[in-house]
Amino acid sequence: MVRAGWKVGVHAWGDHAVRATLDAFEAILADQPGTAPGTLVLEHAGLARPDQRARAIALGIPVTVQYPLLYGLSPALVEYWGRERAEQIFPLREWLDEGAVLSGGSDFPNGKYDPMAAIWGMTTRQSPVGPLGPGHAITRYEAARLHTADAARFAGDEQIRGTLAPGKLADFAAYPADPLSCPVDELRGLQPALTVVGGFPCHDPHGLTTRGDTGPALAPSLRPEGGPGGPGRRAPGHTARTTQT
Repeated sequence: MVRAGWKVGVHAWGDHAVRATLDAFEAILADQPGTAPGTLVLEHAGLARPDQRARAIALGIPVTVQYPLLYGLSPALVEYWGRERAEQIFPLREWLDEGAVLSGGSDFPNGKYDPMAAIWGMTTRQSPVGPLGPGHAITRYEAARLHTADAARFAGDEQIRGTLAPGKLADFAAYPADPLSCPVDELRGLQPALTVVGGFPCHDPHGLTTRGDTGPALAPSLRPEGGPGGPGRRAPGHTARTTQT
């Protein structure tokens, strides 16, 4: 598959699975030295040990992490693996500090398809069985980047999505409170007030794009009826922060 140009993501949850996956990836890279960065992906890497993290980073292997997965599995993990071992799952603080290429996600349907719930978990390390490994927590800004700019870079789409910049795809979600400054426990239930894809409002329960009292909420080029912000097109001068899950 690598020779054919396919991207390959391997799910590895425990430390033995991480080791076996890195062994395979190292052999592939030795056999295919021109393999493009990001072709081989380590999915989850739940119990990656320090030496395994260093190895993945040295090999240039990006990693996906999904806190909703840990949240949902936490009761069973603590019961069968023990709390001490369960607390080592998703060492996000270490991955980032050590320079890993990381992306956030949900692992839907195993995890809730909700980036704010994931950001809340990454920030607090809370779970149904209490906090798991609070020392692995990251900041809200870092967690938000894992679901936006870093996710776009991970997918090789940083030139068209992931940050707010002129000329990029007008894909974004707007929230009724600032996720970076609202009370941390509000993050868990924070739902978007507006979602725009390709300049087209696809979720607008409060009619923010059609309100007549204060005028259009979106600039003309972002209105659904046409213009350069029409569905699936870029909106020059109007930009978006996307959420990749």
